[in-house]
Amino acid sequence: MKLTSKLCGTALLAVAGVAIAAPNTKAVDNLQHDGDAYIEFTRNTEGGSNTTITKPGTTGSTITNIPDVTDPGDFGIVAVTPLDFSSHEVVAGSAATEYFALPFVANEGNADEYLVENFVKFYDGRSTLNRAYKLYAEMTQEFTGQVEGTDVALNGSELMFTNLALTSIEPSHLQPESADLNFGTNSLSYNVAGNKQLMLENTAANKGAGDYELTFGNQDAGTAATSVKLNLKDDIEIFETKYTAKIQWTLEATR
Repeated sequence: MKLTSKLCGTALLAVAGVAIAAPNTKAVDNLQHDGDAYIEFTRNTEGGSNTTITKPGTTGSTITNIPDVTDPGDFGIVAVTPLDFSSHEVVAGSAATEYFALPFVANEGNADEYLVENFVKFYDGRSTLNRAYKLYAEMTQEFTGQVEGTDVALNGSELMFTNLALTSIEPSHLQPESADLNFGTNSLSYNVAGNKQLMLENTAANKGAGDYELTFGNQDAGTAATSVKLNLKDDIEIFETKYTAKIQWTLEATR
């Protein structure tokens, strides 16, 4: 407290000294006077994006059963729907080599259950002059199961994403600029097995703020059931087991 009092006192004496020492100061134009105005914006430190998940591009139809929903803070991935390629009978010598992920069953088993396309939800709430970013996907673990205590894998398989679209409830002036998507449908196929695949790039430094969903197909349009495909090598041995893979999604700021 003593240090604060001394500093305040010194500042007051300095102001008084200026007034006494400058009797010949030039006359001030009393017809004009500049006044300051202030406004300050602060961030909500209680958390980042709202982690309530809804049907892509809407504010309704809340989804409560997506696992591992994450508060990304100012920047990151909120949720990813798990990919269910269903169960298939193994018939020696006649196994199919192409399988499709089912649409996600939102709120499965509840009265408000419904089907929705698979999607990745991400958020950018940074206060920055450059919010350009890239979204990547990579299958970091091949489809792997166990037989008699030994790991077996569907080696060489391809995991393909197609019919990509970007949805949001954000106003159009905030939405990312992407040469590939343009908030439409992209029919290109992206293989995320064995490589880090660029899925989306926001090329505008002053756009891309808010909540977005990268979707694969559209349930209402009938394409959700054919937009995520697993291709198996035709000479691979398939065992009677449950295979699980890991797909890593990365949102990366570009400076």
